[in-house]
Amino acid sequence: FNGVEQSVEHCHSIIATAAKQTPLASFEVARIAPAIARAVLIGASNVEIQGSGEKITLSCNNHQTGAVLEEVIPADGSKFKTAMSPKLLHGILDIIGYSGTVEVSPQSHPEKLDWYPSLLLKSTEKKFMCLLAPVTFK
Repeated sequence: FNGVEQSVEHCHSIIATAAKQTPLASFEVARIAPAIARAVLIGASNVEIQGSGEKITLSCNNHQTGAVLEEVIPADGSKFKTAMSPKLLHGILDIIGYSGTVEVSPQSHPEKLDWYPSLLLKSTEKKFMCLLAPVTFK
C-alpha cells in the first residue's frame, strides 16, 4: 500500500500543476456524451478518444459480441489521445454535467515512465477535475 499513498500525492501534484496551465483544448461535453453512452450500451471494454484538430474520433468494441462503434465528433483544435473504460468516462461526464465546456490539459509530469499518457478534464467552472490515467504499481 506504500505505492498507493505515493500515487495519490503524485495525482494531487499533477492536478495542482495542470490547473494553472493553459488547456490543451476544449470542447462541449454535450458533443461527446452521447457517443460515450452508446459505448456503455454495447458493453465496450474500453474507449479510445483521439482528437486530431478538426475532429474527435471515439472508437471502441466488445470482443465477446463483436460489436464495434466508431464515431467522429466535430472539434475545435483538440489534439490528444487517451483510452479509458466507458463506464468511468460516463461517470466523469455525469459529475461534470452535460452542459458547458470541458478543458483538456496535458499531463504535467510526462517524465514519469510508470504512468501511461494521460489527460486532465475540468469544467470551465473548475468544479471538478479528473485525471484520465490508469495507474500502474510496480
